[in-house]
Amino acid sequence: MRSDVPADAQIDVPIDVPIDVPIDARTGVQPGVRAVVPAGPPTGTPGGDGPVRDAAPQPLRDDTSPGGGLPVTAALHAALELVAANEAELGRLDAVAGDGDHGIGIVRGLRAAAAAARAAEPGPAGDPRSAGTALLAAGLALADASGGASGALYGALLAETGAVLVRAPEGAGWAALLADAADAAQRAVGELGGAEVGEKTLLDALDPFRRELRARAADGLPTAWRTAAWRTAAEAAPRAAADTARLIPTRGRAARMGVRGHGHPDAGAVSLALLLTAIGGTLR
Repeated sequence: MRSDVPADAQIDVPIDVPIDVPIDARTGVQPGVRAVVPAGPPTGTPGGDGPVRDAAPQPLRDDTSPGGGLPVTAALHAALELVAANEAELGRLDAVAGDGDHGIGIVRGLRAAAAAARAAEPGPAGDPRSAGTALLAAGLALADASGGASGALYGALLAETGAVLVRAPEGAGWAALLADAADAAQRAVGELGGAEVGEKTLLDALDPFRRELRARAADGLPTAWRTAAWRTAAEAAPRAAADTARLIPTRGRAARMGVRGHGHPDAGAVSLALLLTAIGGTLR
């Protein structure tokens, strides 16, 4: 499947740091560069030095606060708060090779997605079909509210995940369902954006998460697996997002940078790592 989504569907954005400075494997950033992807327990405070954006953000003043024990609503609200805490940094990354609105657009889209999920999620909390229904609504709302190529890709990611869950047979285990959903989401995003792994896009953060999730599916423990396996898989995403600094962009606006894009992380990969990390923190 191909679409008429613009060629800049995956936004990669350089930042002004030397390309020969090694990336810290623990924090996922180069020394002297502010961390935007959580790498464990909070180690700083907003506005201070060092990795600071993993500190819990202040609650947003909107009507999307999760309630009623609905897992998708809670997960998207957590993603909204963490991405919003990093909105300025994501915009700074995007501004180098793009128009600088990646952070603004994703926050706007996640705000709409969280509200749509709360309105659509019927429950009960452990029912994958309930989660799927919420994600389908959230994906459409995100794409519509965020606009642009990145919004379309994130919307497809949520909606395709929801499509797998909503078709879950009675008694299906979470292990295979989540792994299947991640596989389907990656296919949808790749087809919609016309990109492949290794082209310095958000797929470079999604693919290691998906592969780790699939590997963990063999454990097959419904509730414990969902929590532990997701979080373990999500740990691969920040590292992979940092590793996009080693790639040369070949897709979207960033492709114009050529070799000048080497040494800088991809903004879409960074925001996806934030989203996956935030979701893992809500699973029980």
